Amino acid sequence: MESSSHDTVVDARTDAQHKHTIVIRRKSLVIAFLVSVACIAVAYGVGRLQGAVHISDLEAKAAEATKQSESKARTLQTDLAASRQKLLQLEASRQLYLSLVALDQRNFGIAQEHIQKSSKFLVRSGPPAGGALAQLAKAMLESNLVATENISTQRDQVLRWATALVALVPPPAS
Repeated sequence: MESSSHDTVVDARTDAQHKHTIVIRRKSLVIAFLVSVACIAVAYGVGRLQGAVHISDLEAKAAEATKQSESKARTLQTDLAASRQKLLQLEASRQLYLSLVALDQRNFGIAQEHIQKSSKFLVRSGPPAGGALAQLAKAMLESNLVATENISTQRDQVLRWATALVALVPPPAS
């Protein structure tokens, strides 16, 4: 009998130790699981933070690039407007010289057309109101060439306009 009661006590201890071991294993598994979840959460948070910092850096660079592009676009638009103005003024000058050629050939109507075109090109170039270019354009627009034997007076007038235009609008530097 002793052995059976001893077996029962040993079995009871073994069962208690076995249950205690199972409880310890379960606790260890739960702790390991919680530590794993915590590590995953920390890794996720660090990754999100790094991503957010990288994205904000990229957004700042994009904003700066946009500002630079807009600044360059404004500069190019200003340069383009100035080039168009210069082109119109140079075309006005060319038309005046064409009117001189037409006058030399005694083509008074063609010469008058060239003077009118020259005046219109000057007006389109946008000279300041009341400025020298605006006054020159007005004088040319109000002019009227008359067919005569002696064209020197009219030719001298067109030549004075051409000279004044060249003085007011110097040719571009080459």
